Amino acid sequence: MLVTRSVYKQYQKAQAKSARADFDLPIPDTWQEFCSNIYMRSGGQMRQFVPYKYQILLEKLIRKYNNITVVKSRQLGTTQMLIALFLYEAIKNPAYVASAFMRNDDDAIAINQRIRRLVEQADIPLATEEDKLIRLANGAEIRTHNSSKEGNRSADSVCALLFDEAAFQRNIKSIYAASTASTILTGDSAKIIVVSTPSAKSGWYWDLLTENNGDRDIEEICKTVGEGNLYSDDLPGFYWFEDELGGCKVFIHWKCHPVYSQWPDFVDRMAKKYKLDSADAEREFNLVFHDPAIEVFSAESVIDAENAFNEPEEASKCSVGLYLSEIYSTAIVLIDNVVVKSISEKNPSANTAIGLISRISDEYSISSIVTKRADGGEEIARRLRIQHPQTRIIDIPKSEYANTIASLSVLLDERKINIPKYKSPLHDPPIAKHLRDFRRRDNKLGSLQKDKRDDCAWALAFAVMASENGSKRLPFGSG
Repeated sequence: MLVTRSVYKQYQKAQAKSARADFDLPIPDTWQEFCSNIYMRSGGQMRQFVPYKYQILLEKLIRKYNNITVVKSRQLGTTQMLIALFLYEAIKNPAYVASAFMRNDDDAIAINQRIRRLVEQADIPLATEEDKLIRLANGAEIRTHNSSKEGNRSADSVCALLFDEAAFQRNIKSIYAASTASTILTGDSAKIIVVSTPSAKSGWYWDLLTENNGDRDIEEICKTVGEGNLYSDDLPGFYWFEDELGGCKVFIHWKCHPVYSQWPDFVDRMAKKYKLDSADAEREFNLVFHDPAIEVFSAESVIDAENAFNEPEEASKCSVGLYLSEIYSTAIVLIDNVVVKSISEKNPSANTAIGLISRISDEYSISSIVTKRADGGEEIARRLRIQHPQTRIIDIPKSEYANTIASLSVLLDERKINIPKYKSPLHDPPIAKHLRDFRRRDNKLGSLQKDKRDDCAWALAFAVMASENGSKRLPFGSG
């Protein structure tokens, strides 16, 4: 018998309606109670899923905050706890939709299978089972995704997003941007959860974790939490705070686990079990961020430079660092080692650079300018000498770049320089951010990442060189 499309759609609707009618589960009052009725694999045995205290605390924070960023040790059951929370919300709400973004296809399928086992243990009726989709009989959905750049761009009314091991997802920046728009219709009730073990001190996840925290130092927090000297809710190994944008930053160390905390040699055990070297074991289990590139300016010195309160002499002449990157023309004005002005224009041309200097000369008396000789800098210097004959113009070769960075590093280490604070990307010059992102790898210096800028750091280093008050330059890498 031939079945028309309209008849088939009516049949599908009838089936779905019938499935929802059969979805008559006693729903526990709390997520904790829901989990306690489930048995799951643990340590080679089927055990009752009784949430640990830190999992209960994390669930409460997720209910309180819309944006949660978690840094954690491995093997703590954080992902398991989160998918169980999604499942609990799904049985309560037929309109519930959650998406979990994993590192790759294998991880996406594996987490789907773990959700399916929870569904089976909870005896929840299903309407659809696919490799990356669980649709309950009541219509609620939990989807899993790989690290595709598209994310879930086509979805809407998504209630919860989980970005798992975000520091290790290659396309996480574009995935996040493409996917968070799917929560717009859900409004303030949507939950966006970003979770990862530590990786490098750079990249999208590092920026998300370290920005908008006031004077808090994330590395210092991780260290102090790992030592057991900083914790929340009377639970060593667990700590959280509310950031300046109203989001929540959470730290979960193995010392909050009721079993692992009894093993003082836990990290050594895990290193032997997984055949990890000491650096990898520290990163995986002790909340230690490790960067293959060397941090040039310490985070502490940059924070102190932002918090200094030195006032330059108004009558003093200024020195200027002028730097042209592939995208920006940037000039920084320095008086008595205090940055009094920073200008960046998205046009790395000679005319733009000379225009910046003209704007500065209208406001300040310039004693000296340093710019680079390469990439047209020699011609810029020639034109500046004609327009500003009373100003000392220095165009330096690449061989001098490292010395300018060394001079700036000395000033920062000696707490003899003051830079404006960076909090708002729209209003504040990003000097501090560029300094924090500045790295050294072999003979390369700079941000070392295509999506990060370093022009303000270079311009500041050039301004230090130009300054008559600059510290004595040391050979790069000297003690």
